[in-house]
Amino acid sequence: MKQRRVLQVGDVAGVAATLAHGLREYTAWSVDEVALPPPSANGTFSKALEIPRRGLESRHLVRAAVKSHNPSVLHVHWARYAPFIATQPCPTIVHAHGSDVRGRAGSVSGRVVLRALGRARAVLVSTPDLLEDVGPNATYLPNPIDTNVFAPAATAPTTDRPTVFLFSQLIDVKGARTLLAAARLMKASSPDLRIIALSGGTYDNEARDCGIEMLPRQTRVQLAALLAGVDVVVGQLILGSLGLSELEAMACAKPVVAYVREGLYARDVPVSSARTAEQVAHECARLIADAAHARTLGERAREYVLEKHDTEVVVAQLASIYEGLL
Repeated sequence: MKQRRVLQVGDVAGVAATLAHGLREYTAWSVDEVALPPPSANGTFSKALEIPRRGLESRHLVRAAVKSHNPSVLHVHWARYAPFIATQPCPTIVHAHGSDVRGRAGSVSGRVVLRALGRARAVLVSTPDLLEDVGPNATYLPNPIDTNVFAPAATAPTTDRPTVFLFSQLIDVKGARTLLAAARLMKASSPDLRIIALSGGTYDNEARDCGIEMLPRQTRVQLAALLAGVDVVVGQLILGSLGLSELEAMACAKPVVAYVREGLYARDVPVSSARTAEQVAHECARLIADAAHARTLGERAREYVLEKHDTEVVVAQLASIYEGLL
């Protein structure tokens, strides 16, 4: 019998790398990986102009890798590559991760991508809200979290200043304006409150003006250590679904404030749901003031991630999907 082998194409936010590690560790599947060409330009318009070049390069890279590795299944991350590489001699899965499909159905490029998804043997989405953007036959595969790296700290840090971590890129789609407004409210009522965020968003300068401490980008291990020292984590406020940031914080048993759309998940998610600046500021203050409630919410959050998003749990689902294609 031919060995079960998957060729993972591309990566988004480390999801493919985590899946590859989990498949090797917990399943009988062998994994090969192909890196796709990154954009050489900055800015949305410049990156869009590069798509044909990057798509053709990707097509050649994947063809060569398929010929070399003879995979049982091809797993493509980032749906915008699908028009270039969705037709291959082996069953192809296209995995959508967010802005590659979100809200694009009405555009020309979006329709091209949707047609390519129709040619794929299976379509996966990383958050359940994306099911609305890719058609009726897609499957929600929860994002995998390494719950050994993202785990509660062995000892609680001691600090005189409570800390709120805005663990969401400061860009419009994540609700950056509302996050900044919430930070202003929190600083106005508690001037000694420490608020931190990660650099790399559109509103970094405005965040500094609000008194937010901007930190450089972190590795996964650094993020886990950073999370150990905060009291409350604030995630995205627009999309309504849990991204990697929220899930990593939850895995560390941290209380999370984020917008979770009602009815999007099959069961209640242990997160303090908030959408306005006033709601965010209120929930953060409540969690800081009530340590027992914050601890209970964090413990429930950890249990939820272990049940739904632990890497071993997710790759078992993925291996079943692969087997179904064969």
